[in-house]
Amino acid sequence: PQHALRVASKLLDRLAQPVELSGHTLHATTSIGICFYPQDGQDRGSLMQSADIAMYQAKSMGKGVYRCFDATMMAVAAKRAALERALKQAVAQQQFEVHYQPLLDCRSGQVRGLEALIRWHGPEGQWIAPLDFIPLAEELGLINQIGEWVLHTACAALAQWRQQGLDLYVSVNLSAVQLRNPQLPEQIAQVLRTHGLPDQSLTLEVTESVAMQDPQASIQRLEQIRALGVRLAMDDFGT
Repeated sequence: PQHALRVASKLLDRLAQPVELSGHTLHATTSIGICFYPQDGQDRGSLMQSADIAMYQAKSMGKGVYRCFDATMMAVAAKRAALERALKQAVAQQQFEVHYQPLLDCRSGQVRGLEALIRWHGPEGQWIAPLDFIPLAEELGLINQIGEWVLHTACAALAQWRQQGLDLYVSVNLSAVQLRNPQLPEQIAQVLRTHGLPDQSLTLEVTESVAMQDPQASIQRLEQIRALGVRLAMDDFGT
């Protein structure tokens, strides 16, 4: 086992070296999963599965590291696989709910707007926190579908409330993946047209950490959104 760990360390060191390509300096990150015969698998298939699980554990630790397989990882992997299947089904069948948190005017006490918050009742009847499924949705490439559904649902509800004479606005959160989507501005414009809402009735919230992942790309996308007349808000500012 110690020999395998030494080899893994050498691989990490060498692969961490910058690479010059077409005048650009590139930095690759590496994640290594290690398992051992016979305790972690009796055949090629089970050994590859154990190594793969250990590799994903290394990736979740921030990359640039190696991890050795242990039995607890199998339970985590099985739980994740079940969550993946349930999430894909939830997206296909739109099994989410949108809850609305009131935004109050502190002086008058009146409700001025509502923040749309996605909620998911899991397959076993339990509430699954957004922190548990939103990162997974981003990883699986499902977040744009979910985000567009939330936007449509929240704007449809807002249109009904405004028809009843309630002068409200709705606030919707954007994820990092949504912000990188070049089709996002057109999606927003289409949703507003579909529900007949004025531009200023929609506020889009972006967390500081999301905006700073790629500042230049974020600025470009936010300027495109602002050009629509939609309001923007920085969420979790100062973190």
